[in-house]
Amino acid sequence: MSKNYKFILLLLLVSIGVSIYMEATKPMPLNWTPDYSKKVSTPLGAKAINLHFEEKMENNPNITEIETSSYEAFQQKEIHDKGSILYFNNYVDLDDESLDKLLKWVENGNTVFMSSLDFSNKLKDTLGIKISQFMFKYQFVYENKLRLVNPIFDEKLYSSVTEYEANYFSELDTLKQRVLGYVKPVAKDEEDQDEAEELINFIEAPFGEGKFLLHSFPEAFGNHFFVHQDNYKYTSNALQYINWENPVYIDQYYKSGKENIDSLLYYVTQNRALKWAYYVAILASIIFVFVQGKRKQKPIPIREPLANKTYEYTKTVANMFLENKAHKDIATKQIKQLMHYIRKHYQVSTKEINQKFYTELASKSAQEVSFIKNLFEHIKYIERRNEISKEDLMKFDELASKIKK
Repeated sequence: MSKNYKFILLLLLVSIGVSIYMEATKPMPLNWTPDYSKKVSTPLGAKAINLHFEEKMENNPNITEIETSSYEAFQQKEIHDKGSILYFNNYVDLDDESLDKLLKWVENGNTVFMSSLDFSNKLKDTLGIKISQFMFKYQFVYENKLRLVNPIFDEKLYSSVTEYEANYFSELDTLKQRVLGYVKPVAKDEEDQDEAEELINFIEAPFGEGKFLLHSFPEAFGNHFFVHQDNYKYTSNALQYINWENPVYIDQYYKSGKENIDSLLYYVTQNRALKWAYYVAILASIIFVFVQGKRKQKPIPIREPLANKTYEYTKTVANMFLENKAHKDIATKQIKQLMHYIRKHYQVSTKEINQKFYTELASKSAQEVSFIKNLFEHIKYIERRNEISKEDLMKFDELASKIKK
């Protein structure tokens, strides 16, 4: 090996080493993905509130964590009567079997506290409630002010700190159900000031001999809200509607960030130190093969691969569509391709386009829920029209490209 070759190889290794060091030591960006797992310290993890629960457990043997689905917990008799269950997640996705067990349990005189952006259709229909999302005319996300109405608590307004969407109860049975709290969106734009009003986000819904405590601002259980100034008082006061002298079951199963480690490689890539050690090992192996192979490997004849004409063919067909101004046909094919991509890449069913779909796709694609709604409103617009303009097609392509990054 010549001196020049050794110098170039050394320079390459030093450059790669410096790059790896800089990448490994740079600050990690904040992850705002809803998680609510008990060991996660991201803004929307739930490490802080669970430390609070652990302190309660030390003095209260009646508090238990549930690590299985509600159906399994009832089947295995982990949950008993005269108690309360606490759920909180961006969406508490109970299957019908679990919900049936839960409804029967509440009907027998028990309590369920559920904090979620939305609730299952079956639960909403059973209780006669409806959840809506508040939208300003000129703002999609906004800071919120929250308060509880019970006179034993101070009526202080607690700030959401950062900007979230406000979901609220737009329909409820006012004769049976009681309002426990409000959320007030804060308008930045002067033209939106008149729309800002208090909205119901916390209710008590009697069912049989028991009751549901439904709360539509799960961010109150996230780390970012809970540790800000005295915001913990809002969350703690809301939880006072649970009888902590009786058994309390804290759900740890229905969490967006629930760990499902299926392979050793997944575990390695989730740890920064192990991940970079793994990359260095791969790089060292490649360099070893490169250096040793140059000495020992016999020359391999170069064979030109067969030309791939797929791109030229696709380009020709696309130009034919554009020349014929078949914008609607192009858009229809692109919509089908987008739906397939969402199902394949994000593992999200496109069978029903509803609030749950918007929330799940927004979480997995790192986009705002409002952006996802805007995209699918444009898709509905295209599907309703017999013909669309070039501008409509370009707008759809621009929106869809952000999903397929």
